[in-house]
Amino acid sequence: MDGDLPAGWVREYEGRNGAEYFHEPRELALSILPRYDSPRGRASEMTASGYLVRVHRLFGDDYWTPLTLGRTETLAEAKDLALGYMQRLHREGGTRTEELAAIAGVAPYTDDLLVRLVRTRSEFGLRTVAHRVADSVTVVYERDESAVLSAKIARARCRRLGRAMDVDAATPASVVARTDDGTLVYVAPTGEPSVGTLFAFDSDARLVLPDLLEDLETLLARREGCENGQRDGSDSERDDAR
Repeated sequence: MDGDLPAGWVREYEGRNGAEYFHEPRELALSILPRYDSPRGRASEMTASGYLVRVHRLFGDDYWTPLTLGRTETLAEAKDLALGYMQRLHREGGTRTEELAAIAGVAPYTDDLLVRLVRTRSEFGLRTVAHRVADSVTVVYERDESAVLSAKIARARCRRLGRAMDVDAATPASVVARTDDGTLVYVAPTGEPSVGTLFAFDSDARLVLPDLLEDLETLLARREGCENGQRDGSDSERDDAR
């Protein structure tokens, strides 16, 4: 990455195998990490098969939540993705949501990234995520496996929230509903209520609205353009993001 970095960012190092950047006061780190197809051999003598761009320590010492922005084939592409994140990040108020909003604005979509972002944004109050396309509903995340939300119940909730929308075909739409046992959020990024994503939260989940809705609309709008293999995230990406 040539030239000056956006305000607040410091270049720790840049080399042919990766890079590391910090945002002052060094409570946020951005790393470019090489990945190799073969586990054998010295890294210095191998050619990377791809690169991971990751964000570390989103909120200082109280949280340690590495999140993967994306995986690229070349170091140049990884640097472009990292630069996009740096340029989008604004920390005027030092709030928790700004770092995550920047991720939502630039990261390639995967279900794994979606779940990790929303879990962090809600201080781990997320219970369920389900995608709806017409009458087909797929539950992609359930926190408590002993009480898995059935597709039938998820479908009913998606329909009820979809009907509650004041739909504008030109504008992304979302709706929030309180229930006896929590909060439901339904986001239809194209404005079409029959194609959307349902989120179920604990009643005491920390939800910063409308910022959360805007970030979800931004990230989910990219989901429709993803190939099926990219939507869930590969196994290697899930392992690397832990």
